[in-house]
Amino acid sequence: MMFKKTLIASAITAVAVLSSGAVMADNEEGFVDGSSMNMGIMYYGRERDHDTMGEGIRVHALGLNANFKSGFFNGWLGMDFSAVSNIDLLNGSGHGQSEVLYYDKSIGEERNSSRFNKARLKMKFGNEAMGAKVNAGYTDIYAGTIGTSAGVNAHAYRGLDAKFNMGALQLAYGWADQFQSDWDDEFRVITNKWHARQDYDDPNDQGMEIDYIHSLGLRYTLDDKGWVDVAYGEGKDFRTNYHLAGSYSFDLNEMGKLTLISYYQSGKFEEGASQAFYKQGGTEREHTWSTGLRLNKDNWMFKAGYGQTKAPDFGEYTFRLSAWANSDSRTFLSTTSQLDDFVHDGQKVIMFGSAYSFEGNLQGLKAGFNYNYGWDNFEKNDNDTRLNGTRDGKMHGLDFQLTYTVQAGPMKGLWLGVMPAFLRTSDTDVKDDRNDVKVVASYNISVF
Repeated sequence: MMFKKTLIASAITAVAVLSSGAVMADNEEGFVDGSSMNMGIMYYGRERDHDTMGEGIRVHALGLNANFKSGFFNGWLGMDFSAVSNIDLLNGSGHGQSEVLYYDKSIGEERNSSRFNKARLKMKFGNEAMGAKVNAGYTDIYAGTIGTSAGVNAHAYRGLDAKFNMGALQLAYGWADQFQSDWDDEFRVITNKWHARQDYDDPNDQGMEIDYIHSLGLRYTLDDKGWVDVAYGEGKDFRTNYHLAGSYSFDLNEMGKLTLISYYQSGKFEEGASQAFYKQGGTEREHTWSTGLRLNKDNWMFKAGYGQTKAPDFGEYTFRLSAWANSDSRTFLSTTSQLDDFVHDGQKVIMFGSAYSFEGNLQGLKAGFNYNYGWDNFEKNDNDTRLNGTRDGKMHGLDFQLTYTVQAGPMKGLWLGVMPAFLRTSDTDVKDDRNDVKVVASYNISVF
């Protein structure tokens, strides 16, 4: 049965109040004395060529951010603010939608933008062993099946992120009714439309407003070796989902450290949510799952994974509670690539990869790759063919990563990355062949 936001919010509030009365933290740092500010800069360049689907993406952008965090007044109340700018270094001569610059859907072009993407109150009660933390306002949210991703700057919600810790157990609740993506400069109502209904005056825009999204999660930490995570989420009258995830690490002595992780998510569109998301005749429950392993030995890391998906309604599994509003947490997946998540209906996928961290004069340099192979893809992404056609489609993904972190000197902490990627498909139109390269540089400065 679908839970109601008022019930969950009341439970979290009651827990916070009880915690505050029982174990109020000492005022070790005041509102001013405990405050800090940092500034960040990121360069993001991307060139992506498509075989058949449009002209691809060309973008060279600069992301600037300034972040203030207060201390806690009387040990429990504070506030955070962040201001960001996304700057088009090509001055309009790029093409495609990069998802890091403001996108004006009415003219199909990108431009510069500046905005506040964080303005929140924060509260804490008790301590790490027994207590609660609440962020409310314009904020990021990491709770249950809701997450917050980023472009050159972070996405954000208007909502609430509340967490209660009791020893090894953490209860988390997130709620939001507005969302701001990195390619927008406003907080907008959440909808089932990818462009968040920027064109409100368009009579052909049939986007449905989603009153709110919310999710409840529970995580149990197994000492310092692993964890178990369960969660349930709802996008009002649009989609519900739940996930089960777990990880555990084994010390293999001279053979290194082995970490296993498994993830299962199931979701279902609500009847009437949008005919764009499910076939005629009603919705079906969908799921995706993956399991992976990672072996760390000395300077080497090796990884492998397997996954499969059932997503008969939309054709590709939807993790989000609000269509394309980036309102999801998919960090548990073991089989993603730079150019695709490999979660198409009926698809099976294997992944393997490796990375090496250099030492000596090359300390800070890291090189890696991963390869994905997917099979049993449907031929064409339309209801009739997808449901009744052949499943001979195959996908190959090959990614490379070369990164460097400056270890000393005035630029210590500067991070540089070059990430080429390639995708090849056959007997399926879920994606076309494409080549991609991303070049990223980021640096943060502590002001006080």
